[in-house]
Amino acid sequence: MEERLVSPEELNSDDLKKRVWKEFGKLWGIAFPGTVARLTSFGMIVVTQLFMGHVSELDLAAFGLQQSILIRFVNGILVRPLLSILIALSKIKKVFKSMVMIVF
Repeated sequence: MEERLVSPEELNSDDLKKRVWKEFGKLWGIAFPGTVARLTSFGMIVVTQLFMGHVSELDLAAFGLQQSILIRFVNGILVRPLLSILIALSKIKKVFKSMVMIVF
């Protein structure tokens, strides 16, 4: 019943280093564009606020209000599906646990 997921030959430290670096490269291939997009969009918001602050106080207040409303709206759109997925996964987990308890 006990089955090893990693054989003793695969535990070689040189091979492990190569596999870790390979996975690290794959991870950054996926994560790097998102990270760059997040940083540049934040930078654009900061630069725009600085520019609006130099134009007039009213423009800065309007931009701040618009930005806070827009960010809350976008975050609401992005977070709601994530929450529904997490709720569905927790329900699936409960069902699976009850099935396992019945079988064993």
